[in-house]
Amino acid sequence: MRWFGIGTKKKDYFDAPLQAHLESATSISINAAPASFGTAMRGFCQSLPIFLIFAFGFLYLEMLTPVFYPSWLGAFNGRALSGVVFITLVSWIFYFGAPALYAKLFFQENPRAFGVRWPAQKLTALAYLLAAFCLLEPYVYYCNTFANFHVYYVVENMGWPRLLLLNLIVFPCQYFAEEFFFRGYLFIGLWRKVKWHSFWLTDVFFTFSHMGKPGLEILLCIPASVVFNVLTLVTRSIYPAVILHACLGISMCLLVNWH
Repeated sequence: MRWFGIGTKKKDYFDAPLQAHLESATSISINAAPASFGTAMRGFCQSLPIFLIFAFGFLYLEMLTPVFYPSWLGAFNGRALSGVVFITLVSWIFYFGAPALYAKLFFQENPRAFGVRWPAQKLTALAYLLAAFCLLEPYVYYCNTFANFHVYYVVENMGWPRLLLLNLIVFPCQYFAEEFFFRGYLFIGLWRKVKWHSFWLTDVFFTFSHMGKPGLEILLCIPASVVFNVLTLVTRSIYPAVILHACLGISMCLLVNWH
């Protein structure tokens, strides 16, 4: 149950270094016994360069979704419901499953340590969430005025059943996986290592993940990522960012596909 943020109260993972006891175990000491291979490997994989290399690998594999798709289902069509569902499944593999496994193996932490827990101050979190939505939603509405957004985000054969399936099930699942990767695994993981540098590092990954989308959206990813990061930092949870991202995505879907 703790994997989904439900459980007993624990330490604040934002300010505590990942597995500090592992670092002390690998420190050089004349009287200390040689570190085991497993401990040495965990220390190696906790280093910032290796952490970023694996993060980029997960991101790149997720972006190869159109390459994976033809192997099982034929020609990829991102505007079809099957294509959107497949993207969501791949996102869960590379944005949630792989990073969660990496964190468990090398940091000995579960997803709760990366923000998968409800905010302690729920009313405060709600206030920040509403403020962030009011800040970003006008940009979604503005983007909707451009034809290239309609071309990119329109879903074929959209009726009420598909509209409900996408907005109530598929999109929330997809945005949870995305925000676990960008705000949990990346931002929180980097925050404990490099503090404020985690903002621009996460921004680079988040913006890169939107390559191929409309140019204006790519540019807006820069300030949007900062807002998502701040929301995660002040609430100590990825759930507000998940809800915000889902609301923005659903509003874009409704604006584009509403007939």
